[in-house]
Amino acid sequence: ARAAVPYDGYRFQFGNKRAPFCSFFSSGFKSHFDAPVSDSFQRVVIPLTNFSDCNSDSTGEPSKICTEDKSVCPDKGTLQN
Repeated sequence: ARAAVPYDGYRFQFGNKRAPFCSFFSSGFKSHFDAPVSDSFQRVVIPLTNFSDCNSDSTGEPSKICTEDKSVCPDKGTLQN
């Protein structure tokens, strides 16, 4: 990834699983990441433990994250898909 200017709103998402009682519209496992400000592409590593399928419908911010609540971690079926 690379960015021309700093931006705090980047998120990566995969899958379409929805945690029960967390959000109505939001689905999939999402995690925030920072894209380095650079003229060339840089490697971005996002640990699986940073992802959550329990995210706010209005802001996209996680209500719970995997390191705090294992029920919102990416499941084996989604990771294999």
